[in-house]
Amino acid sequence: MSNYIAQSKSPIDRFKSYLNGFSPPKNAIELLTIEIDVEKQEKIGLTLLKDLVIKVRPDTISHGKVKVGDLIMSVNGHTEDVKMAFVNISKSGVKGVKVEIARLCTRFRLPATALKNLGIALQEGYDYALNVLYFFRDIPTNLDVVHIEGRVYVGSVEVDSSSSLALGQGDCILSIEDTKLTTTQQLHDLLKEHSAKSCFVRLICEMPNCDMMKNCVRSKIQHAAPDPPIDLPLPADVREILRVKRETDAKTPQKKAVPILKTKKGKEAEAVQPAQTVDSKNKAKNIRFHEETRVQLFPIDNDIKLLVKPLPPKNANEAQQSVKSSETPPK
Repeated sequence: MSNYIAQSKSPIDRFKSYLNGFSPPKNAIELLTIEIDVEKQEKIGLTLLKDLVIKVRPDTISHGKVKVGDLIMSVNGHTEDVKMAFVNISKSGVKGVKVEIARLCTRFRLPATALKNLGIALQEGYDYALNVLYFFRDIPTNLDVVHIEGRVYVGSVEVDSSSSLALGQGDCILSIEDTKLTTTQQLHDLLKEHSAKSCFVRLICEMPNCDMMKNCVRSKIQHAAPDPPIDLPLPADVREILRVKRETDAKTPQKKAVPILKTKKGKEAEAVQPAQTVDSKNKAKNIRFHEETRVQLFPIDNDIKLLVKPLPPKNANEAQQSVKSSETPPK
């Protein structure tokens, strides 16, 4: 844990702006110093909203070290515009980058005595914990739950969601803020209720602690009927911004798509327009086909095909050449 250098805003104040105006508990913030080795032109893999991490790309140097929801306090001592500091480091290839972050604690182990006082019967092969789910303004909840035999299990969680910080696949949510949980609709109603008056909610969860129990729970989830994923409504100001954006996009005239493939046959070259836009990487540079074929579907991508109509030969000599070329398959 690193000593926090005094800034114009404390971590609590910075988190408050991302947690719908609510302040997190002071003892729930952990200050860390992380070292990242960066090679020149190597991708760091972070998507930042000012100083908040909202996405971490897999298979990058930040994966496994930085998490979604982390607050970047400084990068190599630079506290202003940390996003640009990462860009400069990636271009220059500076090694040994030190990143100071503030992280919200989301999981706390519960002792057996506390569980007995709550009336929870312990089962062998499971661990029990107090998990804290935070409601971020710009990070979706995206909690997928399944109802099995009167209990609510976590079916899956997206990697870049706030649910992934506190919950995992196969976790059984026993209670929310001391309220016993029995249905998925009850879970949705309680999350919506607490998100309106706080930035977090406390969940008591039962988690399998061995591979055998994990496989049993996953098998139950796989054969159960899936429930619709739970996500919380956006704040009113965010909904207004999205509404204005949709209206602006509807009024903006769409640009005409440019043909990406032409048959190079003199002045009568025919432009062929595909149904969808194809990336430049997937464009075919050299396309050969039988001249005598009137219509041919040439695959450009797995889901996109171009309709190519070659022109008929102009004279008898070209007709003979086309017949000869049709006998030899194109390379």
